[in-house]
Amino acid sequence: MEKNNHIREFTMDNSGQGPLKVPGHGDISLFSELPKSSRFHQGSHDWEERWEQKPRLTARELAMICLTNLLTDMPNWHIDVFNDKDTAIWHEIAMKHRLISEKAWEWCLAELRDKARLFRTTNRVLALDAGGCVSKSDTLVSKALMRELNMTIEELRAQFDKNDVQNSCRDKQVVNLVDPSLFPLVYGKTKVLLEGGKVGLDDFSNSYGRGITTEIPQVHPKGIYDDEKLCRWSTNYQWLPCEVEFDGTSDTSVRITSYINNLHPIKNKGLYSMIEQLIQLVIEPWNDCLLKGEHGRVPTRIRIYGTVDLEEELGKSSALIERSHENDHKHPEPGAALTYEEWREGKSGKFTADQAAWEGLPKYACCSGTNHKDLDSDHEFYSIALQESFREKGLQVFVQIGSIELGERDNPFSMKFSGSDWDIDGTQSEHIAATSIYFYDVQNIANMQISFRQKTCISESAYHRSEVDLFWNKFVTKEDGYYDDEGNYYFPFATQDLGSISVKEGRLLSWSNALQYRLEPFTRSSLTEPGNVKFIKLMLVDPHYRICSTRNVPPQRRDWWADEVFGQENLGRKLPAELLKMIDKAVDGWPIGRDEAKEDRDNLLEEHRWAQCAESGSTHIFYGRCDCACHT
Repeated sequence: MEKNNHIREFTMDNSGQGPLKVPGHGDISLFSELPKSSRFHQGSHDWEERWEQKPRLTARELAMICLTNLLTDMPNWHIDVFNDKDTAIWHEIAMKHRLISEKAWEWCLAELRDKARLFRTTNRVLALDAGGCVSKSDTLVSKALMRELNMTIEELRAQFDKNDVQNSCRDKQVVNLVDPSLFPLVYGKTKVLLEGGKVGLDDFSNSYGRGITTEIPQVHPKGIYDDEKLCRWSTNYQWLPCEVEFDGTSDTSVRITSYINNLHPIKNKGLYSMIEQLIQLVIEPWNDCLLKGEHGRVPTRIRIYGTVDLEEELGKSSALIERSHENDHKHPEPGAALTYEEWREGKSGKFTADQAAWEGLPKYACCSGTNHKDLDSDHEFYSIALQESFREKGLQVFVQIGSIELGERDNPFSMKFSGSDWDIDGTQSEHIAATSIYFYDVQNIANMQISFRQKTCISESAYHRSEVDLFWNKFVTKEDGYYDDEGNYYFPFATQDLGSISVKEGRLLSWSNALQYRLEPFTRSSLTEPGNVKFIKLMLVDPHYRICSTRNVPPQRRDWWADEVFGQENLGRKLPAELLKMIDKAVDGWPIGRDEAKEDRDNLLEEHRWAQCAESGSTHIFYGRCDCACHT
């Protein structure tokens, strides 16, 4: 395998004070990557070091994090957790789960109380926190801001023809009012301020006609391993983020300094202000969830290397999943290797089996050949403060405003939403490090959930499975690999499902892009009334990078341009229709019209799907050898 010579330190600049120097422009290859020590993890697209949970989590620990997630959804949980009567009821609920033992419950209760103490000051709680984590909050965004967003976005919705903004997939259930896939940077077509200068927020119209058509990036730069990895980038398109600066009013207060793509900055000043407030509120959740370096944010609770009789356990039928509590002693208990206090301090504890037991079980070790001494070192906690590290540089953020609508009585497909595939946001071209989604209006929707999973490291032997393999059912997602044109077989990444988080009105969720997520199927609560889920999604570009943004690209929308040219003093109304058609034809190609933008969007989304397919087909295992970091 050829060494990747595109991983290196390099300087980026899109300030407009000089030539544009970002991946894909200014002599910086689109495929250039900073070393993992100099950036955040950007998801499974991240080709140098795909973060993974090591060691894999036990079934009992997964049950514990799902229990704490469930209980932190209870009303006033942060108060009731200190009330013995309430926790007694919770105990009854917990003990119905076959994997929650008394020791597991005691651990969960201690952890819940710590979470409650922290919640009092932060108004958020970390859920599904094992390696990666998801921040959830129902109170961080005020009711007043939620109402203002709902009212203002409804006014925005009234401005649009639904056919113009509707996503072309999922039986027209997904509607995007602000879609980063519309009018993106298109290599070979978009005009970019390559030589310097910037597009202002209030005077953006002064930039019309400026810029140089960007070149198409080299497709096969020397030093890239194979075509499969190239699919994680796009040499055709890139979403355009807006620029966000810390304004100094408070620690995390921000202002948007370049237009949000597809959201007119003059007509929607009020909405811009609300989005600024929302970005301010997600800074700390992003700080909680971003991943960097070799370690996750949360240490493993249950550490075990071979104490369970795996050969006996894994050879049994999957019907054993329904076994009674009397057999649960075979699952490792929390507190055996380290106490709760030691775990909270990041201590590694001790082995629950000697080295001989570890080495005697290579088949189902967390990763065959892993150096258990490395896994047994103390956890390295780290803190992230975007508002401090990037105060001068600022942030880049993608904004999406959309909804899922179930409401047409004459359309049988509108009765339910079928769910989505496992996904991460963007391609490697966007360098997205974290995502937040705020549900500002949820009406007549039943049991909507978002599921999360993360990569883990599992021996190649675990992939040789039968349909009744308990290990596979508990620890690995059922995805098939694929053969390439040369007959080489590629296994999928090993992943562990962390669990699902409910969607409700007013809920704010944030997570690292190293986690994959999917929307689970849901229906309307009442089949006689329409249902909808309306949301704002904010996606953070890894701020160690700078990419081409709306600061560097004059608006490409023909309707914005036409409004500036013909809208002043009703000039457009005074011109004959024939003349307007002639003018529109004369500017064919730029600015970009609606039909062309839709075609670009469809092609961009198809590339994103290919990137996901490439990711699903990627492998830790090639020719029977584990290809993860523990073997380098």
